Amino acid sequence: MAGALGFGGDLRNWSEQDPAWARVLVGQYKRIRPVVHGGVQYRLDHDAVQYLTRDEVVVFQFQPSALTRTTARTRLKGLDPDARYQDEDTGAVHEGAVLLSHGLLPLPPFDRTSELVRLRRLPL
Repeated sequence: MAGALGFGGDLRNWSEQDPAWARVLVGQYKRIRPVVHGGVQYRLDHDAVQYLTRDEVVVFQFQPSALTRTTARTRLKGLDPDARYQDEDTGAVHEGAVLLSHGLLPLPPFDRTSELVRLRRLPL
């Protein structure tokens, strides 16, 4: 989803649940596409990339292998330190200054784990 969305594999071998899951992923991609395509991209430390518009933030974090796992937080860039940002999936509210200085929590220690974080800037 970091630029283009595609599905691979032989569709004839998909389970009954796979098409429903694909619809969920396509819907999710459509929601973040304006930010990914129109925002500023920041390549962050620790296998992460961030896209930023004035009011929206999309962050992809990747954990390629548990063997190379980092426990460091992913510090975001370009945010307004005086603004507050709400996680669109959990509802949690974060201070911009905290996201810039302390960042997001690291991913759990599993191979090939990834996370999509969607934040919306709250009005002052």
